Amino acid sequence: MTAAVTITGLSKRFHGRSRTSTPVIDDLNLEVREGEFLVLLGPSGCGKTTTLRMLAGLEAPDAGRIRIGDRTVFDREERVKLPPDKRDIGMVFQTYALWPHLTVRQNIAYPLKVRRRKRELADGWVERVAALVDCGSLLDRFPGQLSGGQQQRVALARGLVARPGLVLMDEPMSNLDAKLRDQVRTELHELHRRLGFTAVFVTHDQAEAFALGDRMAIMRSGRIEQLDTPEGVFGAPQTEYVADFIGMSNRLILQRNGRFWTTHGVDVVGFDGGPHAESTSLAYRLRPDHLAVLPRDCEPAPDLTAMRAEVLDVQYGGGHIDVVLAADGDRLAARLPADMSTSWLRSSVPHAVVQVAFRAEDGRAYTLRPDSEDPADIDYPALEEVAG
Repeated sequence: MTAAVTITGLSKRFHGRSRTSTPVIDDLNLEVREGEFLVLLGPSGCGKTTTLRMLAGLEAPDAGRIRIGDRTVFDREERVKLPPDKRDIGMVFQTYALWPHLTVRQNIAYPLKVRRRKRELADGWVERVAALVDCGSLLDRFPGQLSGGQQQRVALARGLVARPGLVLMDEPMSNLDAKLRDQVRTELHELHRRLGFTAVFVTHDQAEAFALGDRMAIMRSGRIEQLDTPEGVFGAPQTEYVADFIGMSNRLILQRNGRFWTTHGVDVVGFDGGPHAESTSLAYRLRPDHLAVLPRDCEPAPDLTAMRAEVLDVQYGGGHIDVVLAADGDRLAARLPADMSTSWLRSSVPHAVVQVAFRAEDGRAYTLRPDSEDPADIDYPALEEVAG
C-alpha cells in the first residue's frame, strides 16, 4: 500500500557551540502524491538529506508537521513524534547498511522480523522481492561476498520487503561506478513502474533526477527553488540558480543599447528583451551544447550572435569534444560533436582566436540587480518568459 506525504511549515536549525544557530530547513512545504517518485535535488548543504531524515524520524524538526498517509507522524505544536519504526517507511542508504554477519536472505527478511510479520516470511515474500531486484541467486551469501551493485540491490529489496507506504532513498547509487550506476538506475525505474510505491529520492546528480523523477524539487538553502516535472525544469528553469544547477553553465551579461541588447559589444540577434522592458541589464544563461565554435574568419549565419573568443582547452569525449573558451574575461564552455566539422579545433594552437556563436532562442534571460554583476550577489527572482 502506498501513501501520500504532506510536509507543512517544516523548519530545522543546527546549533553549534556558540549561541548562534544555522537554519538548514526554512518553512518547507511539500506534497508527495500517492505512488509518486519525487526527487530532492540540490548541491551539498541545501537541506535535502536533512529533509529525508526528518521524514524518517531520524532528525527532529524545530517546527512544522509531517503526515504520511492518513497519519500525522510529527507535529511540533501537538507534540506528536512517532519513532522511525512506527512510520511505515522503508529506507535505502548511501552506504547500503547491510548486516555483515547476516546472509542476504536474513538481511532482506530483517524488516519483516522486527515488524513480526510471520505470514509474509512464511509465504516466501523475501524470495519474491529478491527476484524482483535480480538477487534471488544471492540469498545464501554474505554481504562481504557481493559486489557494490549486488549489495545495493539487496539494500533496495530490504527497503521494499515490508511493502511500506513510503520508501526513502538517500543517494543510494553514489558509491557505484558510472556503468553500474546507469544499470541500477534503469532497474529502479522499471521496478517503480511495476510496483508503484511512493518514493522520496535524494541526489545531487541531475542525470539521476531527470531519469527517475515523476517530479523534481530543486532545493536551495533549505527551501524549494522549483518543483516541477523533469521536462518542466529542463525546459523552463524558473530562476537563474536552477538554470545554473541543471547545466545552463554559460553566463553572459546583456546590456540594453537603445532598442537592442548587446553582450561584449555585439548585438544579440533576435533578442528584444521580451517582458524585461524596464531592465537595463540581464543575466543570460546557455547550455554548453547551445554554443557553436567557428573559425576566426568564418562568416556566421545571420540568425547567430557571434563574438571573438580565445580557446583555453579542448578535451576529447568520444562522441563529443568539450571546448573551454575565454571571451573578454568570461569563461565559456562548448560541447560539440566530434566529427569532421570540429576536427580543426583538436589541432588548434593554445590561445587560438575563434568565434563563439549562439541563437537567442536557446538561452534564458533573468533580471539582474543593477548594482551587481557577481553571480554570488544575485537575488534570483522568478523567471519571466523570454522573447523567442
